[in-house]
Amino acid sequence: METERLPRFNENMESATIVRTLVNEGDSIEVGDVVFEMVTDKAEFEYLSTISGRVIAVLAGDKDEVPVGYALMATGAEDERRLVDGVREENQRILSEFHPGGMDMDVPGEEVAGEKVQAAPAGGGKVRATPGARRLAKGEGADLTAVREALGLEGIVREEHVRAYMEKRRTE
Repeated sequence: METERLPRFNENMESATIVRTLVNEGDSIEVGDVVFEMVTDKAEFEYLSTISGRVIAVLAGDKDEVPVGYALMATGAEDERRLVDGVREENQRILSEFHPGGMDMDVPGEEVAGEKVQAAPAGGGKVRATPGARRLAKGEGADLTAVREALGLEGIVREEHVRAYMEKRRTE
């Protein structure tokens, strides 16, 4: 398994925001393929892959702010998928170090990736979530704190997490 990690493009760079994800699990990619559109505090650009193979995990999604060193995706054989959990754990450690105090960063009305976000309703703290996840949760009547707790999440709540939570609620 190989992982694609966000490099430090200049000495002042701390993070980048994924504008658009251009790769999906199962895709075959080559070195030099455009796999993400990103923005930093200094530039917007197409991110070119430095690895090749079949994508077994996409670990960053649209609107996610990710710190330098964060694993964006992994390629490998089907039987290597089990190794992805270790990469996710490492990503969580990187995020917790990048954002002191864990993911409790949202402030009501804060701008994130050019979109207005609001803190989650009461229930044990604020939840870091992508704007898409917030819209979906609102439309489904789901509380982001409940999504985070039900799925045991520590990082950014994304749309896929809200969908999984809603499916879990329907089957219970």
